[in-house]
Amino acid sequence: MKGLFLFFAVFLTGCSLSALDTGGVERVKGTFYFAIMGDGIVQNSAHIWSVASACYFVLDEPRFIQYMHIQTSDPIKNLDVYTLLGKESWNLIKQIKSPIDATTRIVINRRAKEIRVVQKTVSQRKNDYITGFEVYAQKEDKQ
Repeated sequence: MKGLFLFFAVFLTGCSLSALDTGGVERVKGTFYFAIMGDGIVQNSAHIWSVASACYFVLDEPRFIQYMHIQTSDPIKNLDVYTLLGKESWNLIKQIKSPIDATTRIVINRRAKEIRVVQKTVSQRKNDYITGFEVYAQKEDKQ
């Protein structure tokens, strides 16, 4: 029994230390905004978007983005994730069809100045819309 307790204490300590280790990743600053693509319609006293909404996150400077979390109250689905670096065209990096929530880590692993997420299924009847992004990038040495 004493051995089991010691193992459990060491395991918890190891978990705590790994939770503190960010692995060279930091949350980055930027500007979040959104746009509606298409026309809104009213159906059963609820505003329904007929096409899609697009949310953008513009970083203060180009960074190597490791991953992101999408902030939302309820699970969302049917998303396309794009990145942009410079004046090039948007690069589709991920299509998400199944429901995700705010705890879902979306791996990016590329250098970008801006992220766009197009939510192709939007209904304001529920809280199934994007309210923000948390973007994490590789730490850069400040000289």
